[in-house]
Amino acid sequence: MLTAILDKAELKRAHEQKEPYLTVGTDLVTIEKECIQLFEKYKGTSVAVARAYVIDHILSNARIFYHPDELFVFGIENCNITGKIRYEMLWQSMKDVCPESATLQLLGYESGAYTGDCDFGHNCPDYDRLFALGIGGIIAQAKKRAEKYPENSREHDLLRSIVISYTALQKLIDRYIALAGKHKEKDENCALVYTSLLNIRENPPKNIHEALQLQMLLYSVMTIVTENNARTLGIFDKLIYPFYKNDVESGRFSEKDVRIILSHLFFRYYTMKFTANTPLCLCGQKEVCDFSLMVLEEYDSLDINDPKIQIRCHKELADDILEYAVSCISRGRNSIVFLNDDVVIAALTKLGADKEDAKNYVPVGCYEPLCAGKEIAATCAGRIILPKAVEYAFTSGYDLNIKKQVGAKTKPIEEIATFDEFYAIVKEQISHLSDITLKVCYDFERFYPNVNSSPFFTPLLCGCITEDGVHDAYDSGAKYNNTSINAFGIATLAGELSVIKKAVFEEKRLSLCELFDILKNDWQGNEELRIEFFEKYPKYGNGNALPDGIAADIMRYCASLINGVPNCRGGVFRLGAFSIDWCFTFGKNLLATADGRHSGDPMSKNMCAITATDKGGVTSLVRSVTSVDYTDIPNGTVLDLMLHRSVFSGEDGIKGVSALVRAYMKMGGFAVQINSFDPKVLRAAQKMPQKYSTLQVRRCGWNVYFNELSKKEQDEFIKQAENL
Repeated sequence: MLTAILDKAELKRAHEQKEPYLTVGTDLVTIEKECIQLFEKYKGTSVAVARAYVIDHILSNARIFYHPDELFVFGIENCNITGKIRYEMLWQSMKDVCPESATLQLLGYESGAYTGDCDFGHNCPDYDRLFALGIGGIIAQAKKRAEKYPENSREHDLLRSIVISYTALQKLIDRYIALAGKHKEKDENCALVYTSLLNIRENPPKNIHEALQLQMLLYSVMTIVTENNARTLGIFDKLIYPFYKNDVESGRFSEKDVRIILSHLFFRYYTMKFTANTPLCLCGQKEVCDFSLMVLEEYDSLDINDPKIQIRCHKELADDILEYAVSCISRGRNSIVFLNDDVVIAALTKLGADKEDAKNYVPVGCYEPLCAGKEIAATCAGRIILPKAVEYAFTSGYDLNIKKQVGAKTKPIEEIATFDEFYAIVKEQISHLSDITLKVCYDFERFYPNVNSSPFFTPLLCGCITEDGVHDAYDSGAKYNNTSINAFGIATLAGELSVIKKAVFEEKRLSLCELFDILKNDWQGNEELRIEFFEKYPKYGNGNALPDGIAADIMRYCASLINGVPNCRGGVFRLGAFSIDWCFTFGKNLLATADGRHSGDPMSKNMCAITATDKGGVTSLVRSVTSVDYTDIPNGTVLDLMLHRSVFSGEDGIKGVSALVRAYMKMGGFAVQINSFDPKVLRAAQKMPQKYSTLQVRRCGWNVYFNELSKKEQDEFIKQAENL
């Protein structure tokens, strides 16, 4: 019988004060220096091979973390050198070959109007293939395939890099085997770790512990060492259930053992503190629903904010799973997001995915769906900040903050006679920002084959290694080679355009020039007008036809500009509409807006209403959000729903919130995540953080502890809670 998980506080202390658990190895400064020397030695021959030797050096020499009381091993000091080298090469190539795009990229960040960049993360390996072949099988297949190509050919070098990298993973496992071997007589836990490592070093996993340990090693190495981040553990219940079923039926593990394994697994991911949490998806299909529920129960029992759980919602999803997830949220375990299967699958097929591939989608990162094991989606490659288009409609594209022309040079506002004319200019500015963003992302991707290789990911992505050839995952290797652009701030844009339409063009209370003078001066001397524009004019989030219609039309327009446009890797661009915490970052660059917002304040987040403007309650908010056609937004978005604690009261409360989630999905929403607060608790936590150290909030697409937020972000949550 396995030992129950240790006291959480004890394990947390061990990881925060990890020096005693770091084995002898090379220090970070020396590792970085040696890796640069290795890369320089080999890059002239092959970047793929050079990167593989750097990976080998890190996995063979960096200090590793080992806690003898844990059921899973992974922890390695790494200086992120592979990512640094890659980006330096990429940026130099941009400056040398595409100087215009390099300049535009910098201008986008400086102005806060758009961004175009690279995205080597947010991917999903084919974990089923990993489990079927094992490390040894992947090495053997790469060696055999390499025999078909002459040495030093591109194909041979890519396959050689796979062999070097997976052999390096074996070396890392050998280091852990040596450590675990010293403790294997201690108890059954240590013995299990030791025997699991011995097998997965070469062979496919044969039980649930081995499968999860192998997955953790691959996920962590891709994230920490190669920086081709696998931002998901896949469709976790569907993937792991066969091991669970076989282990319990064979008597290898009891259900209690499996629960202990899951607890150790989740806590280990929690202590690794990967950026924005570690995502796992539950499909909740009938044949795996008991295991799906077990996963939720063990997550709930730990009271931790990581991993985060993404639940696919469909007609067959059992009420038990949905209601248990809602009950977790009511207890503050709200690192959960619900996605709409019908809408996601329709969005992916509309973009061009085969129906069966789309059905096997998995969310990566926060809520960005892709075809599991078959698609590169580059889900955060570009951003368009929609309220900047309204600002530039006022200024003819001139950015007053940085004193540069950024937007399109459009008609001066003195010559604009109608709202339709102004609205058309806003769209022209959006089109201009879209064109720049697409151009910069396209040019970045031109250099992917010269600066990047993905030796762990490539053999686990459909289309990369076939009888017809060998391609890296980021060099047109996948079945679907797509790039994503996120357009956000939609509620802010819809709110300010509604005010402009009503106050300027219908009521004629002031001219466009007079309004813009007020906005340039951040409402100084016009506080009463600001409050009136904020509180009394139509806002998205209340089921009002004017702002809701604008939001729907603008998102449809963005889709027409982005979806299906060819990228540089044989795929297409696709639209997303999430802002995560960028609503704070880019809000700082935005002048005051006509909806009553002050200069520098956050803009609207994701598909949410502007804070404190959704006066009509949840039903009206959902009606506004679902006015948008989300089959046009294949990169995804989400509604952040805040509900008062009292809403969850009793069994009826849990069922009521579950019914609300079902209704939102039926009405065509894309995804929803829920915060449950009492504003008094948030204010107390702000004043006495030491007493509320475990209070979690769903920040954007991941969970954080409330006292880790900036005061500005805390105030925003308090404001939202007080609006309930």
